[in-house]
Amino acid sequence: MTITTRAGKNSALTHNELDGNFTDLDGRLTTLGVTNLTNTTADLDISSLIIENDNFDQVLFKRTNQTGLGGKVIGIFQTEFSDALTVGQGTGFWTRIAGSDGQVDGGSVIAMIKDYTDSNNWETRLLFTPVSQVSGTPSYSSVLDVSHDKFEVENTDAIELNSIPLTGLKLKPTAYANLPSNTGSGDDGLVAYLTTDGAGANKFQLIYSIGGGWQYVSDNSTVAAS
Repeated sequence: MTITTRAGKNSALTHNELDGNFTDLDGRLTTLGVTNLTNTTADLDISSLIIENDNFDQVLFKRTNQTGLGGKVIGIFQTEFSDALTVGQGTGFWTRIAGSDGQVDGGSVIAMIKDYTDSNNWETRLLFTPVSQVSGTPSYSSVLDVSHDKFEVENTDAIELNSIPLTGLKLKPTAYANLPSNTGSGDDGLVAYLTTDGAGANKFQLIYSIGGGWQYVSDNSTVAAS
């Protein structure tokens, strides 16, 4: 149905035509034409939004007239849960690539609650998830898990460093007291560059974690804890 106007009809609208206009506005929204919204909040409660046009190559979110560090945030993806905040809840975005013969999921970037105590004490993580599909069965496994204090590469057989020139891999020199958490076999495989051991002796050697302890790469001897 289209909106019936007095100017278009060139006469007064009937009660049915007025009701029809309100019914049309209430029942569906197919096109939103907005220009020059200034200092205005548009809060749209819709089930989906499709922006479709073959004449542009970007959707631009822009903040203007910012100085210093004031312009860091330009957009927010938010998922609201009806239950209390807890570990594992998250939000983010998925990508999709479509062609004339079908479409594929491109992968996702998800922000997820990693640890939550209360509204003043919490930690999040970012999961980067590409997609692989074999014989019609897709696999969604994150390969990069980023927290505020570390990042983990997982669910992959190899890490390839292709930066040219790649002259070395630098580990931050670390004293024993500042080594990462190593409480058991679940933390096996950590590697660090040790400056001083737990007794305060200078070492400047590579060490690795095993069974909740630390050993030297050079001779597999145990690093002194105290």
